[in-house]
Amino acid sequence: MSSFEDDDELANALELGDATAEQAYSDRFGQRLIAFAMSRNFSLQDAEDLAQETLLRGWRRMPSFTRGRDMMGWLAGIEHNLMLEEWERRREKSAVAIPDSTPNPQKARFIPTPEDLERLTLIQLHLMYLNNKKHAEAVRLFYRDELSHEAIARKLELGSANVAREYVRRGLLELKKLIDTPLPDEPNPRGQ
Repeated sequence: MSSFEDDDELANALELGDATAEQAYSDRFGQRLIAFAMSRNFSLQDAEDLAQETLLRGWRRMPSFTRGRDMMGWLAGIEHNLMLEEWERRREKSAVAIPDSTPNPQKARFIPTPEDLERLTLIQLHLMYLNNKKHAEAVRLFYRDELSHEAIARKLELGSANVAREYVRRGLLELKKLIDTPLPDEPNPRGQ
């Protein structure tokens, strides 16, 4: 039985479908790929997702791995390309859309009172500080944009409406914890 420390041996065993090699592949490179993504300012959850996708793409492309080369460097290249794609998606999502000025009679709008505005502002601040940005985005899409769970799953590239529902639920739980925790006082710039 091999420990698969040699990249070429590991690549050959993966191509043959060796289950032990698959476990060694994941064990050997998973944490290093997570650390690489986190070093590029991705959250732990996003880094885990990127590492998983990298390992999957690397496994699928194993026949193209050049024997005699460093497998970690090859996988880092795949992950780097995935990071570029993710940054592009995030950039596109953050682009400001000019809303249609045509009124929609099917969506009733309420006029917030000053108290409503203050509460909405606090909730928005809390959403910005959620640890998981996808959870915050799911809550925002569900409650502010009134998207269905199916639409949220498509927009956030989640697996299904059930996954989107879970993201909204977890986001609400995180939001509740944050709201129950008082916000820190704003620092006094003059020291008064």
